[in-house]
Amino acid sequence: EQRAGGAALIKANAERLGVRPAAVLEANAIDLLRGELPVEIPADLQQPNRVLLGGGGRQRNTLLQLVLERLKPMGVVVVPLATVESLSDVRRLLEDANLMVRISQLQAWRGQPLSDGTRLVPMNPILMVSGTKP
Repeated sequence: EQRAGGAALIKANAERLGVRPAAVLEANAIDLLRGELPVEIPADLQQPNRVLLGGGGRQRNTLLQLVLERLKPMGVVVVPLATVESLSDVRRLLEDANLMVRISQLQAWRGQPLSDGTRLVPMNPILMVSGTKP
């Protein structure tokens, strides 16, 4: 988690949901994966078998490349994307790393009162790109 104080929120949410994260690290992910911080990645996270890469912004490609270098064989990385423009770069990176790529689009709606009933208001669709390492 890059945001200051974000780790405490993650831990509180995990407790509320009854799950136990392997670790919650408050640091810049790129610096952490490059070994440029005094924080050490826990041994059981050195080579993950599942990664959800949310966010990343302009550094998403660099972060994805670093994750792919560590991903175990048969490991899966999932990247949710809010813009169509991001799809091309992410797909290319996964294919260049010889991962099997799948793309899905998810759409959700929220109920909004309308007279005596409820209408559905669409939310921004999300593209889900996943890659499985051979």
